[in-house]
Amino acid sequence: MASMNFISQVSPRKAYHDLRGFLAQERPFKLLFLALALIPPVGLVVAIMIDANNKSAPPPPQIIYVESWPIDRSMAAIMAGREARRVARAARDAQVRENYKTLGRAVGMDVEEIVAEADAGRMADRAALKAAAPNVPFNANPSDPVSAPSSSAPSAR
Repeated sequence: MASMNFISQVSPRKAYHDLRGFLAQERPFKLLFLALALIPPVGLVVAIMIDANNKSAPPPPQIIYVESWPIDRSMAAIMAGREARRVARAARDAQVRENYKTLGRAVGMDVEEIVAEADAGRMADRAALKAAAPNVPFNANPSDPVSAPSSSAPSAR
């Protein structure tokens, strides 16, 4: 009940009269205290305005670079480029895996057990896939020893 009484006494007119009464009093530091009291709300309004101004700017354009090759490029150059990109991608993937393992160790996970379970699940999935379609060549990642096709399987390249 007391909170309802407080809400009914709040109004802009009463706040204005209270401020006028405060400024009418003769106190030596009243303007200093008034200025100190106004700093937080004015700072908050300025911060909101600056933030809104920064967020309303459109994002910078995204530049997409396209590789261009000579028309007389040989098949060996094409294959060498593919191999270089594959090696770079494998190195990047290995670094990402290592980063995740480091993070897992940092938070107390048994990373080796998780990797062993994932490898076992991957092998089971591949065995089920080969059993379901035995004559379809397996399109594997040649850098991954788990997924590398056996020498008797035809090459997918």
